[in-house]
Amino acid sequence: MQLSLMDPNKEMSAPGTPSSATEASRRLFDSFAAKYTIVIVLCTDGSYTILKAQADRPNLPRRGTFADIARQFADNAAYGPDRAQFLQECNINRIAERIAKEKAYKFEFRVQMKDGTRTWCQMLFRSISKDSILLAIRPHNDDITRRRVDDRLYKEYASIFLVDLKTDTYRFIYRSPESGFDDVPGGCYSETIREYASRVHPEFREAWLMMADIDTAREFLTHNSRMEYTYPLEGAEKRWRRNVAQVLDCEDGIPTTFIMTFITIDDVNAARLELQNQVEKQKVLLERQQEQLQEALYSAQAASRAKTTFLNNMSHDIRTPLNAILGFNNMALKELGHDNDKVRDCLEKVARSSESLLSIINDILEISRIESGRVSLAEDKGDVMFSFVNIEPMMHELARNAGIDLQFSFGHIQDRYVVCDQAHVTRIFTNLISNAIKYSRKGGWAIVKCDQLGRSDSGHGLYRYTFKDNGIGMSEDFQKTLFQRFSRENTSTVSKIQGTGLGLAMCKELVELMDGSISCSSVKDQGSIFTVILPFKLQEGMEFTLPKIETDKKFDFTGMRVLLVEDNELNLEIATAILEDMGIEVTTADDGSIAVEIMKASAANAFDMVLMDIQMPVMDGFEATRQIRELGKGISRIPIIAMTANAFEEDRKAALEAGMDGHIAKPIDIEQLKKTLSEFLL
Repeated sequence: MQLSLMDPNKEMSAPGTPSSATEASRRLFDSFAAKYTIVIVLCTDGSYTILKAQADRPNLPRRGTFADIARQFADNAAYGPDRAQFLQECNINRIAERIAKEKAYKFEFRVQMKDGTRTWCQMLFRSISKDSILLAIRPHNDDITRRRVDDRLYKEYASIFLVDLKTDTYRFIYRSPESGFDDVPGGCYSETIREYASRVHPEFREAWLMMADIDTAREFLTHNSRMEYTYPLEGAEKRWRRNVAQVLDCEDGIPTTFIMTFITIDDVNAARLELQNQVEKQKVLLERQQEQLQEALYSAQAASRAKTTFLNNMSHDIRTPLNAILGFNNMALKELGHDNDKVRDCLEKVARSSESLLSIINDILEISRIESGRVSLAEDKGDVMFSFVNIEPMMHELARNAGIDLQFSFGHIQDRYVVCDQAHVTRIFTNLISNAIKYSRKGGWAIVKCDQLGRSDSGHGLYRYTFKDNGIGMSEDFQKTLFQRFSRENTSTVSKIQGTGLGLAMCKELVELMDGSISCSSVKDQGSIFTVILPFKLQEGMEFTLPKIETDKKFDFTGMRVLLVEDNELNLEIATAILEDMGIEVTTADDGSIAVEIMKASAANAFDMVLMDIQMPVMDGFEATRQIRELGKGISRIPIIAMTANAFEEDRKAALEAGMDGHIAKPIDIEQLKKTLSEFLL
């Protein structure tokens, strides 16, 4: 159907369209008829007059209200997803309301063509009299598609520069409100990039400072026509960006202008990049530590054959959990945002592998300290009947998970109260009990017993600790080398159980350091019995009240305020997250001098506790503690807890001598942290 332009004086008789139309009206109708494929005069009462409808467009009804024509057009021509919005825009009341406010406006929608393709159309509404509205529709596919594509592409960018290297200037092609750049047309390129570099995270800042130099940028782009760089901004949110620079024009092979784009990275990909960045840093750190360890081991190789054995075994035993850490982190990265259960499983395995790696490192350090004569025995007051209470809950849980029945018992005890190094004694017991569990089959049992053999003339009691199990046992040949370093029996069963062969060697050296003895008897496939005999100095007339062990105690630290002093960025982030997860308000300082200034400027009750690292630049934790203790205003007695990787007994003593109230070793054990905090905050 072809409806040509009608003479408004003769045929346009819809209400609101006067028969004496002016020459201006005719020109207006002619203009729209030339540009648009459908032209309709619409009256506010719902009637209409069709001025033009091209033959290749859907037929329009000649009777009924405008609602009828809109419904038929929507059913026959409008693309399904746009149909509802089209009908909403064609509601006569909505049109009248908008025209009263705007006089003219446009709406875009898609039309389904006969050949199945879709094209964009533009619908124009314009007021022509008090009661009449001009409605016109035309295909606008190329312009609309190009604009929508441009809009969609621009949404990916925070900003786009056009840089002139000859004049050291730039101008904006596009800038979003979130770009972070000043609302100016352009400016000096090098000054702007240097200022922007100050907002980039310090670890990634160097590349930006290089690109801020015109000569360096020109030299780089001469050899690389395209540069892409992903980096985080500085600050708590640490938002990630991607920058791309592409050469646009050259003179004699030398770049003169280039386009620089700044792309915003969404939260999911930013989280992936952040995790990947942290893993890479940890990987570099672990590799550096491994290199340092290998260098130390290579040097030790010249001293004795034992050092050679140490290198061979540690290379394997450290790489095993390290491989698991890196492998499961890579798996977690791949599943990020897809399978939270899989990510959680991977991270739990990373945690277990990290604990294994930490145990290996602790054994290595303890052996080294014993060998160098740096281990001194503490003199702690203790109760023999209280020998296992500190480790019993943990050991019971380990046995329960392995399906082993673990029992503790006491025989004849004549003298309960003694002096001993409780930390080292506990370490011996932990190692022997965990071995009994580890090398027993599911459904087996392990029994731990303590009794007193007698007294000596020197005021010591002689105590025997027996660790018995019905596990896999050991061969007679292996029992000859059982207490040698790195000694492990070569069987298919034992090889599947993780271990370094350092634990029993360390137990033997600690027992002998205490003037005691350790022995073993074992039968293959029937079990083993380890016997430890230790002399403890007696304490006459001592009375102890055994503390109540609360394994499931809940701590509430909500609202507590802690000053956290830590110079390592990653450790600061981890500790802050742990404390805030416990409901604690955290203020941070990255060295001791800053902590002292914060305390000087604070009221007496501003903080409930200070968690203080030891080794820090500018001022270490010991000196910071001494200066805080000299402050007045009631601040001097605030609890200060050392939270440090210096984890040995002499480190704990040094912290107390410096005026600290407690000691927490890194890596942080959350339950131990809660227990320590509860002693001072609750």
